Amino acid sequence: MFIIGICGPSGSGKTTLAKKLAKKLNATVLSLDNYFLMSPKISKYKSVEMDLEIPRNIDWKKINEVIDELAEKGVAVGQKVDWKKMQNLPCKLKAKDVFIVEGFHTLYKKSLRERIDLSVYIDVSDKIGLHRRMGRDKSEKHRERYELATFPEYKKHRKKYEKRADIVLNGNLPVQILLKRIISKI
Repeated sequence: MFIIGICGPSGSGKTTLAKKLAKKLNATVLSLDNYFLMSPKISKYKSVEMDLEIPRNIDWKKINEVIDELAEKGVAVGQKVDWKKMQNLPCKLKAKDVFIVEGFHTLYKKSLRERIDLSVYIDVSDKIGLHRRMGRDKSEKHRERYELATFPEYKKHRKKYEKRADIVLNGNLPVQILLKRIISKI
């Protein structure tokens, strides 16, 4: 299994790019957003949703187990978040030749980075990221979370993730150009 890791700030286009890349390469996608610990171990904020932005509140062990199972057995039980109930639900994943891991903190944990064959960092400014998030939400409901937790939490890691990536892409470019650049590196 060839593993591609896609990392970048909120609103950078990680999920969109991962889905289009998966379609083009017939790949399986694992989104880190589905591996939040719903009872966060670390609490910095007043809101559970804000605490999910902290890298230590991602179930890294489960992610690595899913990848190992896919590599060994060809199938694995992954997770999908039910946001209304704030709980993780099981979902079946099938191994393919290419596997894509995408998320806010994909390049945070060494145990995951060591499994990735091609790491991609997508960069956009916080201003553009926030604009995209608000446009996607079509509501002001989560603005406080984005401004107080999401972007500040990511800012702490931004330079480090960029240095860890094999390829750095400008998230302002059209998706088709980003796809071509990634495929040229495979």
